[in-house]
Amino acid sequence: MTGVARAQEMSETRGFMKAIVDAKTQQILGCTVLGVEGGEIMSMLQIAMMGKLPYPRSRKRSLRTRRSPSR
Repeated sequence: MTGVARAQEMSETRGFMKAIVDAKTQQILGCTVLGVEGGEIMSMLQIAMMGKLPYPRSRKRSLRTRRSPSR
């Protein structure tokens, strides 16, 4: 999970991600994420799956979240 912004931010890059993609349609059929804050990534992948976004487009999108500045 060295390519995941949240994992880098928390200095906890141990983990695993795997997606099942349809070879013909390039749509994500399912995925597994094991790691700290993995649910955050799962939410983004679920949105991509619900929107039928093809894997090549999903892969190029940023999965970073925006945080409001602390006061």
